Amino acid sequence: MIATGSEEYARRVSEALSRACEELKAIHEGDVRYLAWLQEIDEARYRELTEFSDGIRRAIGMFPLPVIQALIDFYVASHRVYFACWESKGQFGLEILGRLISSASPWKM
Repeated sequence: MIATGSEEYARRVSEALSRACEELKAIHEGDVRYLAWLQEIDEARYRELTEFSDGIRRAIGMFPLPVIQALIDFYVASHRVYFACWESKGQFGLEILGRLISSASPWKM
């Protein structure tokens, strides 16, 4: 196990963040209109997504590396899901998506 706060920890976190940035660029290729779209259809999910990176920054140094990596992976995956929904929005009704991702959704975990 890598000690939180060690040089190895810092190096591995930095590498994970760099990979996440590259993955995000690969997902949207600089086209972040999906974020404006998400804000329009679900303000709560938009805030959750856009504020999550601040939570990751706060967690660095407090949580072990596997937890940080899982948080980063979740953040990137969330962007991937919302970008895919935005790209495919013409293939389903927004009311269906709204019910799925809404904070009032019965499908919450």
